[in-house]
Amino acid sequence: MQALNQAFREAGSYNDFRKSAATITKTFNDTWQRTEYQTAVQMAEAASNYRTLQSQVGLFPIWRYRTAGDDHVREEHAMLNGLELPADHPKWKEIYPPNGWRCRCTVEPIMEDEHTGDFAADLEKVERYQATADWKNAKAQGWAVNRAELAEVFAADQMYIRKFPDMAAKYLGKLGHKEYGLPSFAARTKAATTTLTGFTGEPADWIANNAEIRDFAGKAVTIPGKTFLSQTSGDYGPTRVNLLGHLQEVLKNPDKVWFSGTGKTFDRYRYLKFFQGRAVVVECGISGQSFDVLSWDEVGRPSGKVPRNQDPQIVLRSGLLIKK
Repeated sequence: MQALNQAFREAGSYNDFRKSAATITKTFNDTWQRTEYQTAVQMAEAASNYRTLQSQVGLFPIWRYRTAGDDHVREEHAMLNGLELPADHPKWKEIYPPNGWRCRCTVEPIMEDEHTGDFAADLEKVERYQATADWKNAKAQGWAVNRAELAEVFAADQMYIRKFPDMAAKYLGKLGHKEYGLPSFAARTKAATTTLTGFTGEPADWIANNAEIRDFAGKAVTIPGKTFLSQTSGDYGPTRVNLLGHLQEVLKNPDKVWFSGTGKTFDRYRYLKFFQGRAVVVECGISGQSFDVLSWDEVGRPSGKVPRNQDPQIVLRSGLLIKK
């Protein structure tokens, strides 16, 4: 993503960006990327315009909403065309454009004596617009804020997810196994043919013999010494030592891998593998330039990673499904 962001900054046009992007990743959807590129450009223009408007509030205390004025304008956005509100009105924090993907609306300043409308009537326009499905969907997808004021192009977990047309408004962190049409844990563990066997050696011997660890995609995985010590000692130490014999197997040949995170930070990978009547999860995280194992455990046992009385399918199977 850092490489794509740099390519965007250095590109002079979308075609330039697309050529650079194609050398960075083979996972490329031209329609989606074009939408994001155009949105980023429009957001930058909106932010620049917003700063100009703010600097001129003394002379132009009222702002007017304008659409692009062509046949491509959404009917819902056309409802806002021409409305005028004071520059400091709180509604601008919600409707300052862009108001959705590929929105081309703008705001223009006017002097106080140029205002000939009715603020109350224009507020009613806003209320009618905010009652539309277009507004509600845009709000759920992370719009409905003044991104120019926030100096933010996209929210941390803002996505449009075409795979789920009825749930396009969901954030990644709220997507779970049901949205992906996955079977239950019970069904998966019942169908599994591999038996979970215990590790009988010493933890120190295991770590010495497993200096190189790679996951299914070939990523180098490290286990920091402090993490290894904490995972193999204490109340849950014996159970996690018992699982050491399958740790590499879960990383190299997982049944599912989820990309998720804590709060608004997406930096966690959860590798799941099903065994007869049981399942094991290995959680890894991005730490600077390294990719580290954070924990491993048997799914369903009460611990810090799987809280008591909470469905492991919700705890562990949420986010972006990147391998199945």
